[in-house]
Amino acid sequence: MFADQIPIEDDRYNVLYNNAPTSFQTLGADGDIKDVNKTWQETFGYKAKQVNGKFFYNYLHKDDSTVFKYYFELLKKNECSNNVLCRIRHNNGHYCETIIQSLGSAQAGKSKEYYFVIKTDKGRSKPEIYAKENIAKYQAIFNGVNEAIFLHDPQTLTIWDANQKAAELYGYSVDEFRKNNFSIFDITAPEQNITPDFVAESFHKVNTEESFAIQWKAKRKDGSTFWVEVSPKLIFIEGEKQIMASVQDITDRLNIEKELRERERKYRLLAEHSSDVIAALDSNLKPIYISPSAQTVYGYSESDFVNKSVFDIVYKDDLKALQLAMQKHINKKDKQSRLTFRIYTKENSVRWIEAISSYFYNKSGELERIVINERDITERKKLEERLQQAEEVKSLILNSTKELVVYYSPDFKIKWANKASADSVSMSIDDLVGEYCYSIWHGREEPCKDCPLIRVLKTGKYQEGEVNTPNGRFWFLRGYPILDETGNIKGLVEFGQDITEEKLLKDNEKQHRIMLDMIANNTGSIIFLLKVEGKDKYRYQFINETFFQITGYKKSQFMGKLLEEVVPKNTLDLELKKYREAIAQKQSTQWEEQMPTPYGNKTGLVTLTPIFDSACKCTYIVGHITDISGKLKTERILRENEQVLKTVIEQMPMAVFAHGLDGRFVLVNEAAEIDTGYSKDELLSMKVSDIDQDSATRNDQQHIWKELDFGSRQHITTYHRKKDGKTYPVELFITATVLKNRPVLIAMAQDISERLENETVIKEREEQLRKANETKDKFFSIIAHDLRNPFNSLVGISELLIEKIEEGDIQNLPDFLKILHNTAIQGTNLLDNLLTWSRSQIGTIQFNPKYNNLKELVDESLMLLENVAHQKQLHIKNSINNNLIVYGDTDMLRTILRNLITNALKYTVNGGFIQIYSERFKNCNFVYVKDSGVGMDDAVISKLFKAGENISTAGTNNEKGTGLGLILCKEFVDKHGGEIGATSEPGKGSTFWFSIPNKADNKGC
Repeated sequence: MFADQIPIEDDRYNVLYNNAPTSFQTLGADGDIKDVNKTWQETFGYKAKQVNGKFFYNYLHKDDSTVFKYYFELLKKNECSNNVLCRIRHNNGHYCETIIQSLGSAQAGKSKEYYFVIKTDKGRSKPEIYAKENIAKYQAIFNGVNEAIFLHDPQTLTIWDANQKAAELYGYSVDEFRKNNFSIFDITAPEQNITPDFVAESFHKVNTEESFAIQWKAKRKDGSTFWVEVSPKLIFIEGEKQIMASVQDITDRLNIEKELRERERKYRLLAEHSSDVIAALDSNLKPIYISPSAQTVYGYSESDFVNKSVFDIVYKDDLKALQLAMQKHINKKDKQSRLTFRIYTKENSVRWIEAISSYFYNKSGELERIVINERDITERKKLEERLQQAEEVKSLILNSTKELVVYYSPDFKIKWANKASADSVSMSIDDLVGEYCYSIWHGREEPCKDCPLIRVLKTGKYQEGEVNTPNGRFWFLRGYPILDETGNIKGLVEFGQDITEEKLLKDNEKQHRIMLDMIANNTGSIIFLLKVEGKDKYRYQFINETFFQITGYKKSQFMGKLLEEVVPKNTLDLELKKYREAIAQKQSTQWEEQMPTPYGNKTGLVTLTPIFDSACKCTYIVGHITDISGKLKTERILRENEQVLKTVIEQMPMAVFAHGLDGRFVLVNEAAEIDTGYSKDELLSMKVSDIDQDSATRNDQQHIWKELDFGSRQHITTYHRKKDGKTYPVELFITATVLKNRPVLIAMAQDISERLENETVIKEREEQLRKANETKDKFFSIIAHDLRNPFNSLVGISELLIEKIEEGDIQNLPDFLKILHNTAIQGTNLLDNLLTWSRSQIGTIQFNPKYNNLKELVDESLMLLENVAHQKQLHIKNSINNNLIVYGDTDMLRTILRNLITNALKYTVNGGFIQIYSERFKNCNFVYVKDSGVGMDDAVISKLFKAGENISTAGTNNEKGTGLGLILCKEFVDKHGGEIGATSEPGKGSTFWFSIPNKADNKGC
């Protein structure tokens, strides 16, 4: 290039650089920003003076900065690809996803500069002129941009330059464009017929409009033609007007638009003749199209919606929920939704609608329109409500029974279970489903060999049997097979009755099997379009996907075929007759027919609608088939369900009463007749208050209904009155439900007379046994300890005596013998008391009362204890009257006196005194044993005479005791109907007393 050409070239590329629709930047070898074009500044919100001279890395996301540094280093070594993905920070703080593409490099003085194009999804920015310095840089940008660009004269339309992309698009080289003086006419298809007037008009637009686009058919070097969109822009190079034209190949886009218009035409044809309502809404949810079928479904014509929103006809209770649901789908950018709601027709009746909505968004993610396919499902809803009611009643009854009801797959996995089943293993129903029966109830890893369900699988018939579970419960199980249409077992139903209590009494009556198989089938409608080609000649033009999903056929078997080619010969004449009738009557016709599918025949409701042209000639027939197999099947299931419910209630072993809010019975079973003694007719003429003793406390049936949630239970214990007037306790489980469209309360009544009696007796005996065991356990621990003391003393003293005798030391022998004698006496007394107490506990001591001289009995006891009193030098005085006669058992009285006197001897210090005396009060004699011993406080006194209380302390001479003697005294005094007690004060002695009758006819003291 000559030097005098450089200013012109430099000015040209300077203009191109600033009018380019893409962002460009120049970096130094260190990554510093040398220059950015106007588009770069507008895209990222910075001015050139803000960024020039600063490092480009500072404007990248922290995660991408290192990546670009590595890429830049490799780029400088020519060791990497031209592109890298990075996020550039906008001046407002957000990050832009970009592709940075290298355009090469050039020497600028002593340093080297690198050129980059940055692509974002922001689109094309407004070009503005901004001069640059290096011509090599502008040439790289002009040829590196990804759009075809021409520079041409605005008057002659002569092309004097083009970039590489333009050359590739038209099949020429860049030099051919520069040297051959091509005009716009040379690269335009001849049929476009571009005239000078068209040129003048275009030039005028370039001068007056900021931006616009022209579409025409272009011609390549090889003569082939294609559609382009040309965007011309007026620019100035050295003050002269020039036109820069950006060219895009739009052939594919126009073909797509053409196909879309054709699809729209077919879709509108189908929509206008479909029985479903098809509506299109704009971004503000205002209707822009309503199909004619709205007249049939709503009663409104399309013109009625001109000033009406689609929400204006929505049922008031559904309006808010519908608006929120649609807005939620729009916010989530969902492509489709299925919503169900109610609408008002023009006649103000209410209909159920199912709406399938398709949402369309623009490139910015904003809603453009909604297309809705609406179908009247009022009849289906009614059937669903009846099914739901039946299912809820079934669940209520099964969940009200105490019997286990479980539905299994053939491998014993739980598919459904009632509440009693879940309660039996302390689980929820949801947690129980999916588990295996042998794992849940038996803790096993494989099925139980004796399980009735094993025999059901082998025989295919009903089986029953008893099993026990590891928790000690016994169950009577009944198993039933559930067969499919081919007779194979597809499931198992098991009823389990807890017979743990009843097993020792009798077996309960067997219950009948309960199984409801409810199938809800909701399939879409079939839509097809037939072209009328002559008499009885109908060719398939369109069939929707629902048809192939339902029937299993392939598109190739129907599309483009004549009706007579696909319809069976034996039904063809009848089919053609229906088509002729629809055309002759010029209106839709309907009938039901069987549709063969790979899954069996289905019943379809067929609707044929003929379409006529302006000459009243039938050109098309639109067909609509609705699968009503589910509806027919639902009606059959309802009938079967009603029969099963009746059988369930009748066969239940517990009495079942159902009554309305007025308290009058509407349903009773045979068990209710047996329990009350009334016949079924008698009960159905009665009210709850006629048999329920406590009905007055809960006679407000409407109040109970309001308190109970639908499906919940209320547990009540009350009394029922039989026909003979007798009453018996019952346990009621009351459930609120709806039966035949009216609210009822269902009560299951269990006679609990025997259970209550047994529970009372068991509780009393358990309490007595518990207390007795506690007392004995404590008492025996005390006896075991104290019984060892005298024997340990005997062993120790005897060993010492042997040792002294062997040594010949017999000087202290009498003292040791006295100790040995006293110890033996203590041990003997303890054993005597223990033996006597044990005999009293097992009831072998006979109570033989008679008249006794009390003074003589006291003297006998003192004589036995004389040696002990002598050793402690005690003064004992018997102050009992010589003629005092008491009525009692002689041996028991001796035991009482001996123990009380022994107790006084033990706790009286040497040289003390003991006095025995009596007093008479009414028909009783009170006997007192008073000593001058150590005494005791109130805490010790409160524990006297009680087994299990260890209150024994050593005597004044270290005598041992167990407290057993006082316990014997208490039991023997009780047998005489008397009382026993003690008064004492620490350091001042104690007085023990007891009372005893003085006559045989005295009933107690």
